[in-house]
Amino acid sequence: MMNIPFHLVSKKSIFRADGTVRGGFHVAVVLLPLLLGTSHAGPLHRKKIRGGGKDDGGVVSDLIADNMQTTSPSPTFQCPDKTAIKIEVKTDEYPWETSWSVANKCNGDVEKSVPFYTYDEELFLYSTRWCLSETEAIWNFTIEDIGSGGEGDGLCCRYGDGYYNITVGGEVVGSGAEFTRSASHVFGSGCPPTVSPRPSFSPTETTAPTEDLCPDATAIELILKTDNYPGEISWTLVDDCTGEEEGALPSPEFPEYNQYLTVYTHKWCLPESVWTWTIEDTGASGAGDGICCGYGDGYYILKREGEVVGSGGNYTRTDSHTFGLGCAPSSSPRPSDSPTKSPAPTEDPCPGKNTVKVDVKTDYYPDETSWSLIDECTGLLLESMPSVKIPQYDTDVTEYNHRFCLDDTQWTFTIEDSQDDGICCDYGEGSYSVQVNGQAAASGGAFQDSESTTFGFACAPSFSPAPSAAPTKAGKSSKSAKSGKMAGNVAYSSMSFSMPMDFDIDITQDEPL
Repeated sequence: MMNIPFHLVSKKSIFRADGTVRGGFHVAVVLLPLLLGTSHAGPLHRKKIRGGGKDDGGVVSDLIADNMQTTSPSPTFQCPDKTAIKIEVKTDEYPWETSWSVANKCNGDVEKSVPFYTYDEELFLYSTRWCLSETEAIWNFTIEDIGSGGEGDGLCCRYGDGYYNITVGGEVVGSGAEFTRSASHVFGSGCPPTVSPRPSFSPTETTAPTEDLCPDATAIELILKTDNYPGEISWTLVDDCTGEEEGALPSPEFPEYNQYLTVYTHKWCLPESVWTWTIEDTGASGAGDGICCGYGDGYYILKREGEVVGSGGNYTRTDSHTFGLGCAPSSSPRPSDSPTKSPAPTEDPCPGKNTVKVDVKTDYYPDETSWSLIDECTGLLLESMPSVKIPQYDTDVTEYNHRFCLDDTQWTFTIEDSQDDGICCDYGEGSYSVQVNGQAAASGGAFQDSESTTFGFACAPSFSPAPSAAPTKAGKSSKSAKSGKMAGNVAYSSMSFSMPMDFDIDITQDEPL
């Protein structure tokens, strides 16, 4: 019977800047090299695991201790008709805090990724090799570290001498070690040219007809790649012409995203209109950190009829895009029962009056906002918020819509912020707009304590004070006063007058009384 020596290794506890403690006592069994007849640097110190995360494609990663070498060199990795890529990552003392991904920027697909908590060997050199799926592409490598309470501390040099290398086709295209939360490298030969249309089946046709996915409607498409925290993402698509919500996430139709660094695609077929798409991120304790680039390389692309109308990813709390050709004309009237009947008129929401619309999108502090709408001609307060009719706004980053039916006059709209910082842009991207009969009258958001705009119709001319009683029309008669001129409020008739004693009277007569 042979005795196998082993060592009890005590590892000192390490106190990190973020308050966490790592360390403890563990046992390491060290087999004698002579036991298996190998040298100290032989295959005894080499092992293999499955690496690369959920979409690794079954590629086996070599885990090689950086201070050990095999007795013979590894065979050259071959990729017939493809390009070989190798990602080497030497971990620091906290390997599970590291993740990386390689994405195709031409189509947005993630080629390969290693999620957090995949690496579990500290101060180890992990090597992942595979054949790139595309020979023509632009690739983006992103490595991340979530140490120091999520702020990141890289691979070097605070908790070890880790590093990374990116080798493509035998050439190093990127490397590094010292970073905070993330580091990226872009490489590749370029995106492939646009594929020409397939030849038509009929010799008389030049190209095959393109299938219209939205006949008699407008095609809207959203492509969104999540960051490392997909549950923080939400968005809405609102028809500005009708005020209706065409789509929202999360909702029964679009459940909450639950896959990080994943591309989601959504499509709608809608009547032509004007839409506003708004995305929101609740990371960074509610302040928002977008979907790029602090915690992943997320992005979004918004298309109308195949044309990009909005894109982004690097924002804070919210980002919005308004697009479309315009509100559709009012629906055609229903055909009359008789050809001789005129079309039914379009329903007017404010018959005989003006439709005044006030829209306010709050910032992060909605209770600091108030507004008023005053009739400049009379000085009367017509509408206001807060009031019994319109309670105080209490939801942040929310659009409130109001509609009023008002007579012709001149109005002044005033919006106020109690903290003198407006509703945009230090604490959210709030805004306001006022429309009269569909025409813009006032808008804004970036102000200090208040902002006012006067608009509308000219005030009607003022009238002289009404007499206490309607005067009787003077008629011809003997001894009648043909004309009279009085200062003050005087009621008079053809023969008798009633007046205060302190009024002056100037009367011209045809004949003496």
